[in-house]
Amino acid sequence: CSGQEDDQKFTFSTGEISVGAFGNGIYPAFSVSDIDVVVDGDEAGTFAIDNFTFKEIDFGPTFEKLGEASDYTEEWFEANMRGLIPSIKGFSFSGMAFDVPNEDDDSGRVTGSVDLFDVTLAQYQNGIPADIRIEAIAIQADLPAQSDEEGVQQLIDAGFEKVNMGFVADLDWNAE
Repeated sequence: CSGQEDDQKFTFSTGEISVGAFGNGIYPAFSVSDIDVVVDGDEAGTFAIDNFTFKEIDFGPTFEKLGEASDYTEEWFEANMRGLIPSIKGFSFSGMAFDVPNEDDDSGRVTGSVDLFDVTLAQYQNGIPADIRIEAIAIQADLPAQSDEEGVQQLIDAGFEKVNMGFVADLDWNAE
């Protein structure tokens, strides 16, 4: 896909798109590989992702709750709305890289990459996931020469030119 707005030309492309099997109230996971966006002109930049995956959604709890009622009134929806929320399993992306203009500095660029970012949700309780895992690996970015943000400026003042970080947050609900 390509186009132009004013003097900005752009292209957008993807590789393989994969969709799992539908069934029994399950909307399957789908993934898109080799996402590339390229903009030419004054606002030239690139954005790429090796793979983006939206994990499956289980509508089973939604259908079960809907099956309990014979009359759907406003009061019923208010009392049961949390039970209507489907169980979304999460999303992930890998191989993200970007090089775009810096909106705060006309002469600068914002460049960076992320090797992996994953959000996994499970064990839904009253429409809210009780088991949440968020993982990020190799979030990398070049720091600007200066910044209005205090935390970023502290890194710059300490002599850092780049950041490379990752984290895991693993949260499990315990009913007791």
